Amino acid sequence: MFLDLDSEFFSWVRGALLILFVFHALLYLNNKQKLFLYYSIYTLLFYVNLIFWNSKFANENTVFLISLPQFYIAIYVYFNFSREVLSIKKIVPKWDKKLKKIAIYLFTFSIFTYIIQFFVSKNVFYVINFLLLITVVYLVLATHRKIKNVNYSLSTLFIFGTLSLLILSTFSIFVASSELKYYFQSIGINELSFIYFGAAIEIFVFAIILGHRITSMENEEVVLNLKLVRQLAETEELRMEMLKSQMNPHFIFNMLNSINSLIIKNQIENASDYITKFSRFIREILNSSKKNSMSLADELNIIKLYIILEQARVEGGFSYEVINTDNLSFNFIQIPPMFLQPFVENAIWHGIAHKEGDKKLVINLRKENDFYLLELIDNGVGYKKGIEIAQKRMVKSSGLAVQIVKNRLQSLYKNEKTDVFIDDLTNETTTGTKVTFKFPILN
Repeated sequence: MFLDLDSEFFSWVRGALLILFVFHALLYLNNKQKLFLYYSIYTLLFYVNLIFWNSKFANENTVFLISLPQFYIAIYVYFNFSREVLSIKKIVPKWDKKLKKIAIYLFTFSIFTYIIQFFVSKNVFYVINFLLLITVVYLVLATHRKIKNVNYSLSTLFIFGTLSLLILSTFSIFVASSELKYYFQSIGINELSFIYFGAAIEIFVFAIILGHRITSMENEEVVLNLKLVRQLAETEELRMEMLKSQMNPHFIFNMLNSINSLIIKNQIENASDYITKFSRFIREILNSSKKNSMSLADELNIIKLYIILEQARVEGGFSYEVINTDNLSFNFIQIPPMFLQPFVENAIWHGIAHKEGDKKLVINLRKENDFYLLELIDNGVGYKKGIEIAQKRMVKSSGLAVQIVKNRLQSLYKNEKTDVFIDDLTNETTTGTKVTFKFPILN
């Protein structure tokens, strides 16, 4: 059974390698995971090598010329496969980078070693290849030592499969090149059987490891999908909160009352103009609510529409100005859509609406270090006084709006520092409130 390389056991090992090549090549084409690509190449090289050893062309000279290059390529592919299947990049990224470089160095050295055989004696060539094999074993054990605390079971299995193949293959080559081959042939064992035994063990072990990795990848995909669904739900929730904060029922009711008042006063043209601006503003709000972000220029255009509507309702009116301190481009600054409106509304109705005399609202954009600072400044009665008035009238404070905007800024600028803070500018000589929105400058 173990003497003829065409017998059932040896054919099974070769067939298993060919099936593994096709299976993992198809897996790679389906999901583009590199570990499947590397393993498919590895099994193909192994299969071709075993076919060669079983052919009539296998002799001392052709082994060095044909089989060795495949072995060297297999080492390079093996290291890349091990990096992927053991998640070394995730567990020890620094070692992964070193291992990647080492694999390239070993491959380059292998080419050099292959050329050397034509210029040195076979014994020197054997020694160089033996040192190469020792280096591979050392790196395998070093990798295991670095990841065993995180992935001990898989790493141990991987070491067992790898060393089984390396040790049995080395022993097989030793037997084939010595008088021992006649002894093993006399007891019915082909000198190359040990390579097949090692291959069978490695196939079995790697099948377990790959099965575990596939399951882990599927679980990771499920987790990622759940995170994505959760993020989409949070985004939708933020969008609805934004829309509700903008479409304040009191605001709509007051707008309609203003239109009705103009109609009663027979100011038909003014009422028609007001309705046009109001409908345009509502349309812009609904359009912006479908977006995750928009340019600051577009945001300020919508806010201008809102302010025009409110200027007609505030007794004595108020002035409005946009200042660009550092001459920045509003078109290239992305912000959450319509996040300013609730604060502009607060500034108008909790601040300047209760002030006598000159009333002013300013929006200022400036740069500070690596951040944009967008400031909304009014010269109303001040933040604390505005809260007192709102509480007396049982109107909601701006606390909820602040939290919503903070969440929306953080959602847009993930992993970046953002903030919203309110300053009461009231002192002995002046009154007013400043709301500052801080978000990063993204290059």
